[in-house]
Order: sequence, then C-alpha cells, then structure tokens
Amino acid sequence: MHHLEQLKKILGKMSDEDISKAIFHMAMQYSDETSQTVSFIFWICFMAEQDLNTALQGGWKLAKDANPKFNHEEIDKSIETDYKIKSKKINPENKDFNKREITFGDLIYIKRTTFR
Repeated sequence: MHHLEQLKKILGKMSDEDISKAIFHMAMQYSDETSQTVSFIFWICFMAEQDLNTALQGGWKLAKDANPKFNHEEIDKSIETDYKIKSKKINPENKDFNKREITFGDLIYIKRTTFR
C-alpha cells in the first residue's frame, strides 16, 4: 500500500497532460515523436468522423425536406440492405438513434460506396 500512496501523491501534482504522457511513454515505450504522431492521427480521424457524421445526418434531413412522401421504412430497409448498417445508427429521427453507435468504419463504408 505504501507504493500506491506515493503514486497518488506524485500523480496529484501532475497535470492531466503530464499523466497522459507518462502513461503513454511507460506503457507503450514510445518516443515523443511517436506520441505526437499518434495524437495527430487520432485527431484527424476524430475530425473526419465528425464531418462524415454531420454530412450523413444533413443528407437525411435534405432527403426528407426534398420529398414530402419520405418513407422512413423504405429508406431504413434500403440502408440495411445496401449498406448492411442498422438505420437507427444514422437516422436522427429514430427513437433509438445514438450518434455514438455508428462506427468510423460504417461512415467510411457509406462514403466509399455512395460517392464512387
């Protein structure tokens, strides 16, 4: 227990950024350059995911606004058949919609197959 108490004291004095760096370097044994590269790639992927998700939801709204007879069931079936993705992941009007459920892979797959 003595070592754990010492660790708590040390961590209490460190900033979140320093703790993150220390864990990354100790656990992964990566250099600062590798750490910065991983961080850069993470943020690029995160921004791309956010942009794709926003575009997907915007497309859903545009399709609905453009067609007063917008048929959710037909569109849901098409998405699940054509893209193999549960439509509740991308239909913001679905009661079970949770934008965190769609994966980055789902978004990339939709983008790749839609914009050929």
